[in-house]
Amino acid sequence: MPYASSELDEYLQERGVHHQIIVALDNKQVCLTVEGKRTSKIIEPIIQESSRGQSEALKRIAGQLRQKHSQRVYFEKSLFFYERGHILFLKPRRRIEWNVRQAVLDADDLIAKLLSDDD
Repeated sequence: MPYASSELDEYLQERGVHHQIIVALDNKQVCLTVEGKRTSKIIEPIIQESSRGQSEALKRIAGQLRQKHSQRVYFEKSLFFYERGHILFLKPRRRIEWNVRQAVLDADDLIAKLLSDDD
């Protein structure tokens, strides 16, 4: 069975880059970081519970991302940052946010954002 970042690593195989994936979980949010590192070794993903400080920060950020649409309907937005080979995703911890289709949509959004920022 291939490891989680094998598809990412294939794109930069000639450069000797492997991706480190770290997932920090709390009750309602997931913080996913992906970072390219120059190494010949495969880097296994790390999944961990958020520390108390991380969890509090995730709650504050999630509160800022939550948008009221109507009287009783709220949307929970996702957030991502990209800086020099380091990507951070913050998303609600709901099954609908973490499936193959959503991953493709997220990748499309990220690529479009990166390409538009190059202008």
